[in-house]
Amino acid sequence: MPRMSADVAPFARNAARPVIYREDIVFEDRKDSPSLKSFKEAKQEFERNYTMNVLRIAQGNVAEAARLAKKDRKDFYDVMRKYKLRSQDFRIP
Repeated sequence: MPRMSADVAPFARNAARPVIYREDIVFEDRKDSPSLKSFKEAKQEFERNYTMNVLRIAQGNVAEAARLAKKDRKDFYDVMRKYKLRSQDFRIP
């Protein structure tokens, strides 16, 4: 019989059966998990990373980055200010 992956083994109650069913899987309670971010934190992280990626692609050109993000340039500047991002940090010398 094939061996169970080390990733799956800790979650299975009964590995003796050849097929693992949904009821055999035990998930830890994620409500108290310190690694689980709040929705607001996750959204802010996404927004910051997305803005940085668009600025990298546009090589620090804010007008181009705003166009790529389909966002008004003034609003894009507001997001940059919110996360203290500077266009010159994304320019290629």
